[in-house]
Amino acid sequence: QQAPSAELEVTVASLQAKREEVANQKTKVEVKLQAVELDVSACLRELDERIEGLQDELDFAEAGIAKTKESLSVANLDANGEAREMSAEEAQEIMRRYVQKIVKLKALHHHREKRFAAMEVQLHDRSRQVEELQQALAKSESDKELHGQQARREYDTRLQTMLQDLQKDGGADVVPASRVENLEKE
Repeated sequence: QQAPSAELEVTVASLQAKREEVANQKTKVEVKLQAVELDVSACLRELDERIEGLQDELDFAEAGIAKTKESLSVANLDANGEAREMSAEEAQEIMRRYVQKIVKLKALHHHREKRFAAMEVQLHDRSRQVEELQQALAKSESDKELHGQQARREYDTRLQTMLQDLQKDGGADVVPASRVENLEKE
């Protein structure tokens, strides 16, 4: 009888482990689902904003079209509000105004392109100058460090030479500490 009970305990333990594993997997799936829902919500908000923007642009374009139609229809109506034919001179005048507008727009566009190109050149020059200054600064710092090291070596060499001279002149093996301090100050 103990063997079946042991088997049952093993089976129960196995089922409990599987239940915990499934619960963990369920939690992970729920977390992923929440993340996906957040992503979907963000995408939907972004799409709504884009649709609103496009709708605004469409409304603006439609208003422009309506305004243009109105101005054209007013220009082509006679005193009774009926459509009239346009004379060749009127058509030429309208064409002349539109051509002038197109020429102005092209000139403005050309001017902006030239200005943009000049700004690009200026930006390139400034970038090059900054790079050159950075290189010069780095070289200056390395030269400064090198000169400092050379000066220190020269100072140490002079100090050693003076100490040796003092030892030779004084005949003593020990140079007084006050004399060494005076030499170091020099």
